[in-house]
Amino acid sequence: MFIEIIIAMVLLVLSVIDIIYKRIPLLMIGGVIILALVSAVVANPMDWVLIAAGVAVGLVFVLVSKVTKEKIGYGDSLLFLALGILLGFWEVMMVIMIAFLGSACFAILMVCCKKKNKNTSFPFVPFIAISYALVMFVL
Repeated sequence: MFIEIIIAMVLLVLSVIDIIYKRIPLLMIGGVIILALVSAVVANPMDWVLIAAGVAVGLVFVLVSKVTKEKIGYGDSLLFLALGILLGFWEVMMVIMIAFLGSACFAILMVCCKKKNKNTSFPFVPFIAISYALVMFVL
């Protein structure tokens, strides 16, 4: 549980950085990946098939980032990769689903309130952080 709380705090810091700069430091993402690996091997060993499937989900998002010229940023994709290592397939899929649902609701609200248009980008890490917290500490 200790590593999960540390990752939640790092996601909170990354959320603030993403909101302010619309960029995520790769060094911090590397730290999250290392923490996830430590957790997967030492603190919270789980089925390696689930971990491999979680990594595959993250790699799919990295590929989507490349193909779409970063419509979903590399930082977001690498966070999904780290969370795939930490949580395994099913939980990372829940995080992704909640994050996309939350961001879609936010986007619809912003378009309806005429504050943004359909082509406006916004930070995605806060939605990842909120969905991670929901999956880890509520669901």
